[in-house]
Amino acid sequence: MGQEYKNLEEIKSFVEGHDLMDNRSNIQFIANVTIKTALNEIEDEKMTVMITYEGFDNYGIVTLLNSDLNPNLFPTVFNGKWQKMEHIEGVFLQISDFHKMNPKIGQYNVKIVPIRRIKK
Repeated sequence: MGQEYKNLEEIKSFVEGHDLMDNRSNIQFIANVTIKTALNEIEDEKMTVMITYEGFDNYGIVTLLNSDLNPNLFPTVFNGKWQKMEHIEGVFLQISDFHKMNPKIGQYNVKIVPIRRIKK
């Protein structure tokens, strides 16, 4: 099984384990997010997070919807097809990779701890 399929399983385990999908299949929630990059760090910042599965060849996309986050310094969109995703100990989603196009980001690790689902 390829990494992208494992990532999809990990994302689905995270969503189902924390009951993050509403009755219309929307996945938006508030979470404490920690991001560590090569040059910068944010620790336990409350953010709105969205997860989608739509489209062909989609293994899950995790998007940080925080308008104050500088996308030149921090990654904001994570694709299950490329980044490594793990649902750690049933508590949080960990995403890691190396940003090849932006050395200011470089190697990064993201920890998403859900707080509550956004009611839709």
